[in-house]
Amino acid sequence: MLRKACWMTVVALVLSPWAVAQEPKTLPAPKQVPDSGPLDGSGLLSMEGVRPQSRFYVDADYLHWWVKHGPSPVLLTSAPDNGRNVNGLTGGILGQPGTFNVFTARDLEFGAFSGLRAKAGFNFGDAGFWSLELGGFVLPQRAIDYLNVGGANGAPLLSIPFLDAATGQPSALDVNAQDGAGKPYLAGSVAIHSDLQMWGYEFNMIAHSIRTAERSVDVMFGFRSLGMDENLSIAQTITPATTGNISLQFPTAGQGAGFYQDVVANTSVKIVDRFGARNRFYGPQVGGRFSWMYRNFTLDLAAKVAVGVTLQEVNIDGATTAAMVINPNTQAVIANATTAGGVFALPSNIGGYRQNPFTVVPEVGLNLRYAVTSWLSLQAGYSALYWSNVARPGAQMDSTLNSKLVPTGALLPTRPPPVGAFLPGQEQGRPYFVFQDTAFWAHGINFGMELRY
Repeated sequence: MLRKACWMTVVALVLSPWAVAQEPKTLPAPKQVPDSGPLDGSGLLSMEGVRPQSRFYVDADYLHWWVKHGPSPVLLTSAPDNGRNVNGLTGGILGQPGTFNVFTARDLEFGAFSGLRAKAGFNFGDAGFWSLELGGFVLPQRAIDYLNVGGANGAPLLSIPFLDAATGQPSALDVNAQDGAGKPYLAGSVAIHSDLQMWGYEFNMIAHSIRTAERSVDVMFGFRSLGMDENLSIAQTITPATTGNISLQFPTAGQGAGFYQDVVANTSVKIVDRFGARNRFYGPQVGGRFSWMYRNFTLDLAAKVAVGVTLQEVNIDGATTAAMVINPNTQAVIANATTAGGVFALPSNIGGYRQNPFTVVPEVGLNLRYAVTSWLSLQAGYSALYWSNVARPGAQMDSTLNSKLVPTGALLPTRPPPVGAFLPGQEQGRPYFVFQDTAFWAHGINFGMELRY
């Protein structure tokens, strides 16, 4: 019903100016202007009469656009005095005295994109009432790379905060830290990478429903598509000062001996979480464009809205690898021990997911052109685009984790009975995956030219 209503609206908008134009009125004959060649003997546009309609036209613009920053939970915290406060060594945990944020969603700000937009059109017939227009834009990939390397002495404190589903209390995993006596405990670094690229294309049939020497009104209907690929990854490298300061646990390996392995002193543990999102929008669109002409200047105001579906795909992966671990019971040493899961990407949410939500995509634009000659114009303007439903990587991160399922999380006992071990069916196997849609916008200025023939 919605699609039928949209098409009926388009038909009404297209036919209403034509119907008005058919009313019997006595109008003065417009001044005739040649269809081609110099309009005033110098190649400059004539300032009088109805302006000619070119058969072909091509636009090309440089885009300087900004997009909405990426969403995410707090990814990195710290605290003064390496986390010591009135509650003990609890710095880095959200809500504890002195804890402050080091990396949040506001740091996933991509800055300005440099892109390209192009459009080509063809006017049908001598009157040029109907036109076919094809256009598209691209914002090439832009990346954010953040690196925070802690000191070899364990300072300053660097922690990844989360809500522990095992206890129901806020907690944190230390990356760089000292022990209660101020001695080195863990030396580590955190690297956060995010990248985004976006593009789109459209084609429209345009009815030049009103056209005079000073203004024109166009009604359009057609099809639009948008695409956006975005990735977010967190990579940690942690080195314990003493064997056993950090352990690699295997929640899916069963209970008993070998359930966890101690990381050997001065050897590294690498932890990686990867979240990727792919969005594709497809749908019909309608719109209008008003142009006002004065001498060599033309001011265009355009508005369009497309409705359809967004095909969303989310992929989550994570792994933890220890360069060298030792079995605390048998003292057997294992090199390059690896288990699935990082911190935010664990077996409970690792995988690929898809959905197709209904989506609305409106766009507005304001453009000012100056006609240098009868066939060349320079232009500058502003445009803004809104995308109602997209899946972004950081929004898919569940900051509630069961520490018993994190490979470097809470130490799990190996002697029966396994008190404190994860009990499937009796406690939450977080993180979960549930699609989290967010709104997206992109806007900015453009500079370019238009050629007509």
